[in-house]
Amino acid sequence: MSIPKVLAAVGLALAASCASASVTYTFTADGVTDSNAQQGTAVFVFSDDGSQLALTLTDNVNPTSFIASELDGFTFSLSQAPTTQSLLSVSAQSVINCTGISGSTCPAGDGSSPYGYGSVLNGDEITLGAGFTGSGFAYHPYAIVNASYNSPGGQGGFSNHQHNPLLVGPVTFTFALTGLTSAPDVTDVSFLFGTNPDSQAGTCTTVGGCGDVCTNGDCTSQATACPSRRRWHCSVPACSGSAGACDASCAGPDAGVESTSRKKAASGPPFSFKARKPTLRWAFLL
Repeated sequence: MSIPKVLAAVGLALAASCASASVTYTFTADGVTDSNAQQGTAVFVFSDDGSQLALTLTDNVNPTSFIASELDGFTFSLSQAPTTQSLLSVSAQSVINCTGISGSTCPAGDGSSPYGYGSVLNGDEITLGAGFTGSGFAYHPYAIVNASYNSPGGQGGFSNHQHNPLLVGPVTFTFALTGLTSAPDVTDVSFLFGTNPDSQAGTCTTVGGCGDVCTNGDCTSQATACPSRRRWHCSVPACSGSAGACDASCAGPDAGVESTSRKKAASGPPFSFKARKPTLRWAFLL
C-alpha cells in the first residue's frame, strides 16, 4: 500500500476514534441501615454527544441475603437537563427465583427486559426503579442482588414471593437522551435499597471527579497527538465536561482537511526575496 493511502487510512481511523469517544463516571455507596449492609457501584458511560447512556449497577453486599440489602432504585442529576429520556433496555447476568428457598442456590426465574423497570425525568433529575407503575415505583420484584447471594428464608429474606424474581448483577440500563449537545456531568447520586427504600448517597470515585471540574483553559496546554504537524491539521483541544477529558480532532490532508502548513503557503507568495544593499567594488590597475 502506498504512503498516501496509509496516511488516509490512519486519518479515517483517528476520525472514527474521535467520533466514538465516551465519558465515564463511577460512583459507590457504602452504608448500613438497621444492621443491614447497603453497598453498590454505579458506572455511567455517556456517548460524547450525550445522546446515549449505559448505566451499570452492582449490588456490592456479599453475600446479599436480605430484602433491605437489595438494590431496587437509583436517582441522579445531570448538569444539563435533557428534553426527554427513555429506558431502552435492561440487561442482567441472570434471573433467579428464590421463593421458598433457603440457601445459596436458586433456580432460574422468568422475565425479560425491562423487567418492570421504569424511569422518570423531573427537571435535571432521573429516577430509576423496579416495579414501575407508570408514575411511581413499588421497588419489587426484580431487585438487583450480588452474584454471591444466600437466602436465609423467612419474610425478610429472599424467599419472600412478592420480591421474586431477582436480577443477578451487574445490571446494565441503556437510556436514550435528547436535548443534550455533549456528555453531561453527574451529581446527587443516590442508591435505593429495600421495599420502602433507604437512600445511600453515592460518592464519585473517578480520578479527577465526576462534575464541573474541567474548563477549556485546562486543555489549551495539551498537545494534540497527531502523526505529524507538518502534514496534519490538529484542532485546539476542548473540554468535554470531565476532568482531563480534553478532546481534539486530527485529520490528514488526504482526509479532506487542509494542513496548517499548506494554508500558510497558499496565503503568501511562493517565494520571498530579501533585498541586499548595493556594494561598490573598485578595480585598480597597477
